[in-house]
Amino acid sequence: MDVREPESAAEVRAGRELTVRAWAEGYGDLLSPDALSTIEEVMLDQDFEQEHAEFTGSEVDNRALVAVADDGAGGSTTVVGWATLVWDDEWTGEFVGDDEAELRACYVDPEHQGAGVGGALVEAVLSRVPTGYDRLVLEAFEAHDESRAFYEGQGFEPRATGEIVVVGESNPSVVYAREC
Repeated sequence: MDVREPESAAEVRAGRELTVRAWAEGYGDLLSPDALSTIEEVMLDQDFEQEHAEFTGSEVDNRALVAVADDGAGGSTTVVGWATLVWDDEWTGEFVGDDEAELRACYVDPEHQGAGVGGALVEAVLSRVPTGYDRLVLEAFEAHDESRAFYEGQGFEPRATGEIVVVGESNPSVVYAREC
C-alpha cells in the first residue's frame, strides 16, 4: 500500500466514492437515509478535475491523500483510503485554532478496514502539516465508538465536545487534538 497525493481526477472521484460507502456503513445508524442520500449526491456531484487541482501541487493551502493498494492486475491500483488535511481559515471548522490544522476527512474502504490503512493515512497527514501548526485536530461523532477508539489509538486526545450538523441533522461530537 502507498499513501500519496491523488494523481488524477479519477483517484479523487474514487476517494469520494469510498467516502460515501464509509459514511453509509459507519454512520447509517446515526443519520437518516435522506441525509446519507444527500451526502452521496453532494460528494459525487463535483468537478473532480477542479477538486484535484485544489488539493494537489505546490501552491495549494490544503491537501488530499489517497491510500492505494496494488490490485494485482498488471500494476493497476485501487484507492482504499482517503484523507484531507486543511489549514486555510476558509476551510477549517470553528473548533480549529490559529496554530492548528484540521484532519477534515479520514476514511477507509469498509472492505479494507482493520488492515492499517487508517493509521497510514494519519501518519501521512501528520507528516504534511505545515510548519507553524502545532496540533492536528478533528471532530468525530460522539456516538461512533469505532472512530473515537481509532483516533484515540492514533494518539489523539479529546479536548472538547460540540455538535456536528449534517444536512440539518444535529449530532453530539467530540473534538480531538494531537501534537504534530
